[in-house]
This record gives sequence, C-alpha cells and structure tokens, in this order.
Amino acid sequence: MTIIPSDFSGFIAVVKEDCSTCKLIEPIFPEIKKAHPLRLHSQDNPDFPTTVSDVIDDTELEISYRLEIEIVPTLIYIESGEEVMRLVGWKRDDWRELTRIESLGDDLVEFSPGCGSKSVDP
Repeated sequence: MTIIPSDFSGFIAVVKEDCSTCKLIEPIFPEIKKAHPLRLHSQDNPDFPTTVSDVIDDTELEISYRLEIEIVPTLIYIESGEEVMRLVGWKRDDWRELTRIESLGDDLVEFSPGCGSKSVDP
C-alpha cells in the first residue's frame, strides 16, 4: 500500500478528536488547505475536524502506523512523495514557518503539547 503518492507535494496532518490540542487548532486547517495541498487524517472520528470536508478516515490506524505517528497533532511536509519535515504538537511559530502562513493561529495560544497517538496505545 502506497501511503504517499510519489507525485504528492504538500502537507499531511494527523489528528484525533480526543485530543485537546487537536481541537484547539481545528480552525487553522482551512487556512492551510487554502494555501497548500493538505491530506488530513483523523484517528478516531472521520467527521473531525469539522472545518475540513474531505477528512481521511484513519480509525483503523493503518496510515498512522505506517507514518510512525507517536504524537498528534502531527504536521508533515511532503515534497514529491518524500517526507521533508515533521512537527508534533502545536508551536505556533514553527507551524507558521513551515506553512509560510504568517498569520496562522493568530487567535490561538503560542504552544500546546500534543497527545499520544492512538497508534501507540497499549
């Protein structure tokens, strides 16, 4: 199974509804999607986040496992199908730098740690 198509360049985000940090940053995903290709994977509810219409269901955790997701939210920058950089948790300045969106998360706290990924639950 190919997780990341070789012609994909953009962002992959992995979240779960049962994570306060993921809920906190829910409003930023439409802004990222407007600026860049975004594949958003939800570990526990394919209707979360509600701010994006084409969330990919990862309740089976196949994608999270293959991407070695340990913390959510995770934001991965992909270039031509290859991972270039990864951020875990929410640190506003880092997310702004990686996405090149200067106003990203203006209304949010500067930092919030992530939660454990469901793919590493015992």
